[in-house]
Formats: sequence, C-alpha cells, structure tokens
Amino acid sequence: MTTLAIRGGTVLTASGTHTVDLMVRDGRIDAWRAPGTADDADTVIDATGLHVAPGFVDVHTHLETVVAGVSTADDFASGTRAAAFGGTTTVVDFVRQGPGEDLLERLDDAGARARGRCAIDYGFHQIVGDVHETSLGQLPQLVAAGVPSIKLFMAFPGDLYSDDSQLLGAMERAAELGVTVMVHAENGLAMEYLRTRARERGDVSLPWHAKTATPAIEAEATRRAIFLAELAGMPTLYFVHVSSAEALAAIADARRRGLPVFAETCPHYLYLDVAELDRPWEEGADYVCAPPLRTREHRDRLWWALSAGDLSVVSSDHCPFCRSTLFPAGQRDFTKLPGGIAGIEYRVPLLYDAALRGKIPLSRFTDVTSTSPARLFGMHPDKGSLAPGAHADITLLDPRGATRTGASDHHMRVDHSAFEGLRLRGSVHTVLLRGRTLVDRGRWTGPEDGGRFVPRRPGTDLYDRRALPDGDEGVVAG
Repeated sequence: MTTLAIRGGTVLTASGTHTVDLMVRDGRIDAWRAPGTADDADTVIDATGLHVAPGFVDVHTHLETVVAGVSTADDFASGTRAAAFGGTTTVVDFVRQGPGEDLLERLDDAGARARGRCAIDYGFHQIVGDVHETSLGQLPQLVAAGVPSIKLFMAFPGDLYSDDSQLLGAMERAAELGVTVMVHAENGLAMEYLRTRARERGDVSLPWHAKTATPAIEAEATRRAIFLAELAGMPTLYFVHVSSAEALAAIADARRRGLPVFAETCPHYLYLDVAELDRPWEEGADYVCAPPLRTREHRDRLWWALSAGDLSVVSSDHCPFCRSTLFPAGQRDFTKLPGGIAGIEYRVPLLYDAALRGKIPLSRFTDVTSTSPARLFGMHPDKGSLAPGAHADITLLDPRGATRTGASDHHMRVDHSAFEGLRLRGSVHTVLLRGRTLVDRGRWTGPEDGGRFVPRRPGTDLYDRRALPDGDEGVVAG
C-alpha cells in the first residue's frame, strides 16, 4: 500500500476552488484533509501556490491515422506523451471505418496499435463511415467493448459521408442502445458543389477553403442533425468542433427545449481567425481545418457560449501534419490538403491562460477541459474528478509560470506551431497518472507505456431523462 499527500495547493473543481490537502492511496484519491494535516503519507508533494486540478480529458484526437492519403505526424506514443506535457491524462481517439471496412476489425486494429504504447490513459470513439445494416448491427458489440459513441459525417461525399436516411437509421439504433452520436455538421453536398465550381474557375488558393465552407453550411447541417435526431427518438447528440455563431444558435435552441444536445469547440476556433489563410501558402496551409477558421465575430460568440454553457467541452481535435507532407510536387490546391491543426499539448495551457486573465472562471476552465468531457462520455467519476475514489489523475498548474508556444517548445511531432508567438500566463507544473508522476517541472519522469484502455459506459450523466410518458422531456445541464 502506497500513500501520497499533496499539500498546500488550491484544488480546482467544476463547482469552485477549495483550500484542502489531498490524500492518495494506491492510485486513487483517498480523502480530502484540512490544510496542513496531510502529513502521514509515504510521499509528500508541496503544492504551495499551485492549482491542483483533476487530470485533463481530451475527447477528440486523431493519432496514428491517415487523412487524404497523408499520415498524421503523431502516433499513439508521441501524441499521448505530448498530451501529458500539456496536462492531459486521458484522451479519447477516433477509429476510422471507411467504405467497405468492417467496424470491429478497425476497432481491433486500433486497440492493437495503442496497447502498450500510450503514456496516458485512452479510449476510443468509432467513426461509422459506411452506414448499413451490418455496421449498425455491430453497435451492441461496440458498447460491450467499452466504446459507446459513434461519429457520423454530414460532409465529405465519396468518403465518410452519410445521407439523411443513413443518419436517421444510425440515430435510431443509437437511441435504442444509449450510444452517443457525434456529428461532423457541414452540408457536404453543398460544399462539394461550391468547391467543384471554385476548381473550375481556378480559385484554389487558401482563402477559398473558407469561402466554400461558410457558416451557413455548418448551421444548416447542425439544424438538420437535430431534426433527424428528434425523428429518431433523440439519442444524446454531440456536435464536434463547432466554429460559427449560426451553428451555436441552433444548438442553444435545442438545449433550451430540453434536448440532450451538447457541443464542443477547439482552441484554434477560440484563438485564431480566418485571416491566417491570407498568409503565404507555406504558412497558411497550417491553418486549413474543417470547419474552417472564422472571423473574429464568430470567435467572440464562441467565448460567450463557453461562459454561458451552450458549449460544454473544449477538445483539441489534434490532427497534426508536418509542412513537408503538405506540399507534394509543389501542389497548391486547398482541396488536396488533408487539413488539421496540432493542439493536444496546448489545449490546457491556452484555456488556463484564459482563466487567469478572467475570460472564464477557473471552475468553468476545469469543467470544460476535464469534468464535463468525462461525464459526457462515461468516464466520471474515475476521470475528471478529485472526489474520493477517483483515479489519482492530477495536474498541478503554476499561475506564476509562463508557457511558450513556439515550434521548438512543444513535444508534438510537428514542425510548426499554429499558436506561434502567443504569451500564455501559467504553466503545467506536475502531472500524475493514477498517483504516479509523469511530468515534473517540464521533465519527463514516468513510464512512457503506462497508459491503460478506459472502457466507457453508455449514456451521459449530464442529461436527466426523467421523462413525460412520451419520453421527450428532460433537463440539459453543463
């Protein structure tokens, strides 16, 4: 039996701050103690002047995957190690099923590649890119395997795209099983039409990436996904990487009506804007993502929604590519780029900086980066919590520190930084996974293969389904 005490710090939770000592026993939180009384442990960490947060949870990453024929720069080993340097102790990665592929075979393959190579704990979401009776018939096996969430694409015809009948069928099955449906909401057919016309005119420079994927294209798909989910019996609906005010309005309306609709945004939509696409090609290509970056007005609306609660989560959508892989044969056509921004290491420091500057409360920072992701995706209270019994995944943050965001400062395997030049208040001081130190003041001190698979429960504890007889009433929280 091993014990650890963390003394002198200010504990952050989704409900507020607390001046207490933490006791850890055998990798789990054992008790909260009055300040200065946790003196009977095998090891003591002095957290005086530090914030003590539950290990951060990133529920949207793309590690060791291929997009548009290009492999992401980070694999399971490098990506999870970089995440830990950024204070994250659990990630949920996407398993891609493309046309003609078997759902369970793809999941087995991802599990085999991740096993024994992750520095932090990990789970999976299943992308269903080929919706038919066979793949939908495998959803109960996904749930049994601890993967009770699927992702459907309303974009990218010819690849991962699902039409309305496929979306409706998948949502019906998900509602029956308690499976959470994650949606990439962009009207793929309209977007493909606009991009075909742009290519015919020769408009293939980077700004056309945003001009052919407008906020209206995101908003229409968001409204349609909510409509289809209601027809299907209303599974829990989770919108990934929300970028626009119009999409937010549709989500807010659904939540006001008591529907189990949740949404995330990402650091790049909060800190960057569409002007980045006006850079020279070799730099601007770093900022191609889906949906595109928006104008400052949309960015301001996202911050407001984050404070107000219409956005429940901030995830990284870490999808990293090196510049050397983006320009085959001098190609200069935005439609050929894989698209994606590296952020797994910067997500927590960016949001911590916002909290220290008063843009969001510390409690809200903790909620959207740790507690709500864990609650939404069936990992709470083991993850996202410092309550007794939770895993002792703990991140100590130094409000007096500073974080640099240059290409030479991070541990991700990318040759650039989308957040180059930002001066962030605060820094990650110490990171523990189940009571074992991984990072200590910028130095790696733990095992690089100690991450475990986290089987997740179906459903979410952020929605109360105390229903009227017709089952269409509830209370949305978070």
